[in-house]
Amino acid sequence: NVSREQLATMIYRYEKFTGGGFQDAWAFLLDYVDRDSISDWAYESVCWMTVNSVMNGMPEKLFAPKETATRAQLATVLANYIELEA
Repeated sequence: NVSREQLATMIYRYEKFTGGGFQDAWAFLLDYVDRDSISDWAYESVCWMTVNSVMNGMPEKLFAPKETATRAQLATVLANYIELEA
């Protein structure tokens, strides 16, 4: 099992490895009501995934960072990432 914030971090680390990601200073608050429950180590990843519409929140403006990512969510995230890179 992998959490939603772990999924975001894995994809984002690959993005950075290939030369992408945030390049300069960045800082903003995410518009999720549970943003304070996103781990510090995952926050940049979740921001990038959200800004680039690779990964979105759950209903009611939640990101649910600690919840296990479903197979459907994983498939959607990968499809969104591949489309972004195309």
